[in-house]
Order: sequence, then structure tokens, then C-alpha cells
Amino acid sequence: MEAATFDLNLVRQADYYLAIYLQDSNGDAVNITGYTFDAEIVGDEDIIPDITYDLSVTIISASTGVIKIAIDKTEITTFSTTSAMPKSKRPKWDLLYTNGVDFTQKILKGIVNIEETQTTP
Repeated sequence: MEAATFDLNLVRQADYYLAIYLQDSNGDAVNITGYTFDAEIVGDEDIIPDITYDLSVTIISASTGVIKIAIDKTEITTFSTTSAMPKSKRPKWDLLYTNGVDFTQKILKGIVNIEETQTTP
């Protein structure tokens, strides 16, 4: 199965939260009891060598297949904006799961867009 593409759109000085509802091909919730999840942002070494960031992935409801990815604004503020970068050079991210036995699969991937805010909170 090919990983689905989903780009992260982060705003400096703002928290980021993404809820993900895992479903099978029939649209039914996947029970993720015993699963573990790993996600990471990695920057292009030639452009942004300082970005390698482990994303916080939390299981919200194992029986209904709900997880969340969260990034605190204090972390996002340390990232460089990407608006002037070609998409091919922007940081990338992915999400993998392990099913509690020995099967690991990438389920999401994408680029990371980081934009500046006009307002300072």
C-alpha cells in the first residue's frame, strides 16, 4: 500500500494539532490497540540542516483508531520559513506504524510548509 500524501502547514508562533482517524477500505475504524507510531520532520541538508524533529504522536482512542500529532509553538518558532524555497527543497515528514508484532508501514508522507505570522501573540 502506498502512503497517502498530506502536507503539514505550520505557522511560526502557533501550535499545531492534527487528528487522524484511521479507517479500513470500507470506512470502518481500525482498532490500533498495541500499535506504535513514529513521525519525523527532516530538512534538506543543503538548505535546512538544523531540522530533524521527532513529532509527538499520541493515541487518542485505540479502539476507534484515532491518533493526534502535535507540535508546540515554541518548537515551530525555531524552524525557518519555507515560502521562498522550491517545494523539492522543503522539509519532508512521514508517519509510520508498527502493528505490535513485526509489521511496519508508512501511512502518511508529505512536505512541510512553514510560514511566518503577522501577529505576535
